[in-house]
Amino acid sequence: MLRFSKKSLLISFIAALILFSGIMAIVCYHAFSGHVFVKTDESAPPQSPISVSEPQIYYCLDAKSGSFTYAALAFRDAASGKMYLMHVEGDWLVTYRDALYYVKSLYANDGDEGLCLLYMSLTGAKTDPNDVIDARSLLPDSKKNSHFRFSDFAERLAATIGEEITELSPSFSQSEDHRVIDMSGTRDFFDALPK
Repeated sequence: MLRFSKKSLLISFIAALILFSGIMAIVCYHAFSGHVFVKTDESAPPQSPISVSEPQIYYCLDAKSGSFTYAALAFRDAASGKMYLMHVEGDWLVTYRDALYYVKSLYANDGDEGLCLLYMSLTGAKTDPNDVIDARSLLPDSKKNSHFRFSDFAERLAATIGEEITELSPSFSQSEDHRVIDMSGTRDFFDALPK
């Protein structure tokens, strides 16, 4: 005959809870840590100014809510031929029309044209709003409505074009609460556009 005691049941429950938490932490870590094949160097600016050529803007909206998630400018340096990728998140702040705006608010107000103006301010690259590309177009039809993180996009873009892409992060102003893009500091990374 089995005998149950409250003390034994409580100890068994706590031990099982700790074991389950440990297993789930390991499973979730491996499930949600994306492996990115894009070289990133957020701290050091490029050694020499970059001349932007072949710029293409990609944007990604949340599959469920339709709200802006991130945008990325893919471009080639005219001098070295290297491919670069500069992305902006929707919850980063930018100076626009003498006020601070979230990038997602800028996109909500001005759409593709707002992204073109933002990247022109950051890099000097002129792009046509009609040529802005939905990042989900790189996904197969079966995954078009899935969550599409920037790291997954960068990896898929590198595989699509068949070459290595270096991520270049914008400069940020000093702010403890928000990431505020330093527009002029970022623009200093770039040369005048080639004629």
